[in-house]
This record gives sequence, structure tokens and C-alpha cells, in this order.
Amino acid sequence: MQVEGPLGETVGEAVVHVLNDALSEVTIEVAAAFAPASDQPGPSDVDWPPRGRPPSMSDTTTFVGSIRGRVVGAGGSPIGDATLTVVAGAGQFADIAPVTDQDGWFALDNLPVGRWRLRAMEPGGATGEAAVEVFENALSEMTIEIPDVGSNDGPAGGRPAERPHELAGSLRGNVIRADNHEPVGRVTVMIVGGPAAAPDVAPVTDRDGWFAFDDLAPGDWHLRADGPNGETGDATAHVEGGALSEVTILVARGDADEVLATRTPPPRTANKRRRVVTSRVRGRVVRADTGEPVADAAITASGSGAAPDIAPLSNEEGLFFFDGLAPGQWQLSALGPRGEAGQTGVKLEAGAIANIVIRVEARGRPRRR
Repeated sequence: MQVEGPLGETVGEAVVHVLNDALSEVTIEVAAAFAPASDQPGPSDVDWPPRGRPPSMSDTTTFVGSIRGRVVGAGGSPIGDATLTVVAGAGQFADIAPVTDQDGWFALDNLPVGRWRLRAMEPGGATGEAAVEVFENALSEMTIEIPDVGSNDGPAGGRPAERPHELAGSLRGNVIRADNHEPVGRVTVMIVGGPAAAPDVAPVTDRDGWFAFDDLAPGDWHLRADGPNGETGDATAHVEGGALSEVTILVARGDADEVLATRTPPPRTANKRRRVVTSRVRGRVVRADTGEPVADAAITASGSGAAPDIAPLSNEEGLFFFDGLAPGQWQLSALGPRGEAGQTGVKLEAGAIANIVIRVEARGRPRRR
């Protein structure tokens, strides 16, 4: 590298060794004629470029995490030498563009906590994007699919090019009788068609007729319900990315004509209006002193609207989800398996996903200020 003076002359040069997937640093000394004189104010007194090491993310950001990801083609095969860039993020990030290894893996460290969207570009120029949530002192994983690589049909073959860019959604449904609208329990609900591969699950309704599906691609999904006494019914639900959608399935006993005669069309327009009145919380439970995740912590909620009659447990990484919460102010509490307790408040927006962290402490231990 060379530094040129105002007349185009070389006033300094240096050599730097660049490592793969790393940030390298270099210092270039310039000739005395272009450096501040000894009797002039130093760098601390004038607007002179700093000579020290540039500040890292950890110097300016308190809560940071890391991302480990993989870039694959439409068939799931890894893509090497793909360049990663940040499309949008929760704060400042290092001015580097990591490149995937031969197995498609890459990593980004010291990213501020929040949602990040990355773009991958393979050597041929095809691109793909995906979003990931970064948590404090944690490693988040993601996969970026480039649909134009590894498939013969591509976007022109009927595969939407923007599908990998969309967030997954959730579906909450209720199965009721077509004649009297009473809820039906112990009904098996199956997905018979949709815009992507269906989850390998078939939920059974509770005694109030409720069931749920998670991680569904946005689009129209076709459902079929089979009751314990021969009741059958079907419905189509529209799933929005990053939101909780709702559907009602009417079931009846008898032949197909009887079922069709007693069924009323699903209120699609009403469902679309109702979808925006609920919110979802994605959170993580960590120890207040070490930041380590806490598994099997029971989460409860109180606040705007009726509280769900469930208490989800955090997984091994401390993650948990809460669906169907009304917009407004909520207080979420966590109780760990060893009595650790903590809580935090969050304001939920209609139809949105909120991300929170609950820090817990052992009972009897005074909270640090």
C-alpha cells in the first residue's frame, strides 16, 4: 500500500498480510514533511487522523453476539467463496465482507444485539438473503439459500425468487362443529398442501378445539381435520411472514355432500383483520451474573389482555416463544429450575415480533445496581 502527497508523490508505503475471513490492520508512516511539526499541536489537539488501532465493535458496544452461518444452493449443497454483506442491522459493524469456505460456512463476530439481514453472493453473481436475531453473548446460526444455484428450474420454473427472503409465520386454529359451532377436541389436523414443504407434525386439538403450527412459509396452506367420531372438514389459511395467523375449520359427520351443505365459507377477510391484533414474543433467559443461558425456565406473562393459559419453557439455549399476546404493555417473568427468577417489561406492537432478554438471579441474592 502507498500514500500519495498532494502532488502525487509517494510519501509512505507499507505491506500488510490479509488472512481469510479476518480483519487485518496496517500502519503507514509518512515522510516528515507531511507529518505535524514538533512545535505544532499533536493529534490530541487538532483534527489529525488517529495513528492507533481503530476501535473495534466491542469498544463501543456493550451487548454483542456472533453469527455462524452457511450458504447453500436450492438443493442444499454448500456454496464456497460466497461473499457476505450486511443489508440491514441493529447497529454499527466492522467494514469487512467474509467469504465462505469450501463447505459454505462463514462467521461474523461482535455484532450489536438485534435483528440483522445478510446477503450472500456466489462467484457467478447470484444472490440470496436471510435474517437472523443476534442475542447477547450468544452464537446465532442461520442459513442463506441462493435459489438460482443447484436447481435446474430456478425462478423461471415456478419457484418464487423471493421465498428465501421471507420470514416464517405461525398459524393458530380452532376446530368447531358446523351445525352448532361447539369446539371439538382430539381432532387430528394435517397439512395437505401449501407453498413449501409441510412440517412433519400433525397436531391434535385440545378440549377447546385449538391447535397450532409454527415455522410456516408465507402463503396459502390447505388443512384437513379428522375427528375421533368420523368428523371431517377442511379449510385454507393465509400465513403472513413474521406474524401469527388464525383459521377456523368446520367439521361435520356424514358424506361429502352433507359436509359441504353445513359448512360456511371461512371468514378470510375477518381473519386478515384479526391477524394484526395479536403479537409474538421471542426471548432468551440468561443468568444475570454470567450471561449463560438458562434451560427449562418457565415463562409467564401478565399485562394487556387475557394472559395465555400456558407457560412455555426455555430450551437449552435459553430461547422461548410466546404467541397470541394482545398489543400493549406486558410483564414477562422467568422462573428457573433452581429457583432463579427475573422479569422484564415489553411493549408489543400489533402483528409484530418482539425480542427480549430476561436476566435471572438466584433467590435471596440482592439485585445488582
